[in-house]
Amino acid sequence: GAVSVSATPVDELEPGAYDLVVANMSSCTLVGLASALTRAVADGGTMVLSGLLDFQKDDVLAAFAGCGFELTGTLAEEEWRTLLLVRSVVAGEESATAG
Repeated sequence: GAVSVSATPVDELEPGAYDLVVANMSSCTLVGLASALTRAVADGGTMVLSGLLDFQKDDVLAAFAGCGFELTGTLAEEEWRTLLLVRSVVAGEESATAG
């Protein structure tokens, strides 16, 4: 598949259009944009959140878990953390897109 990179403001992104969203922002910014970023990710899609210090990861994870994401992995380099998340599939949507 094709890869697109965009500088479009988050609130202007097409809802559910992206299988993968990567966001390298401060923890406060990520928490504040959790709902807007969630809208851009397709059901079953992946979100990669980076730019986090170890002590910030729990707050960011809580914000995105509340938006329907599940933690699937964490990468660590010194005090820095990257969270790998997958968006839950809405009931009834998986079978509609699989066929």
